[in-house]
Amino acid sequence: MNNLAALQAELAKPQYSTMTDAQAMAVLNAPSAQPCSCFGSFRTLANLLTAAEYNALRAALNAAASASALLTDMIAMLALPGDEAGNGGGLDFGSAVLQSMVNQLCQGSTALTAVPGKIAAYATLQTSWARQNGFGLVNVWQVAQAREHATP
Repeated sequence: MNNLAALQAELAKPQYSTMTDAQAMAVLNAPSAQPCSCFGSFRTLANLLTAAEYNALRAALNAAASASALLTDMIAMLALPGDEAGNGGGLDFGSAVLQSMVNQLCQGSTALTAVPGKIAAYATLQTSWARQNGFGLVNVWQVAQAREHATP
């Protein structure tokens, strides 16, 4: 699907029917947070968290690992110096399963209150409909042209 066809398809959605071209442009260019796959390691966590949060998280992981082979394996992967694509180790901080595990691990600990949010933010991409569809930014003229040339 080319850019014009994608724009026409998007503008055909009911929420755009009462919008002016300028309003539609603003919606199409509005930033939105999208979770993404982004691997990290203990080194990543050390950069994201305060020293107190990092130490508290390591202690919580170590304590929980004694009862879970899965957590033991995850700790081993976090110790490897992988890159953001997961080459060489690390865990996908954008994984809903991992984020759920972090939330459970941090629940009830005032020292870990901010940790789940910091990890989720690391694996979040700020984007827009326009950027995701190859426009960079959509302008009013493009919206008007897409509407004018749309097939009913």
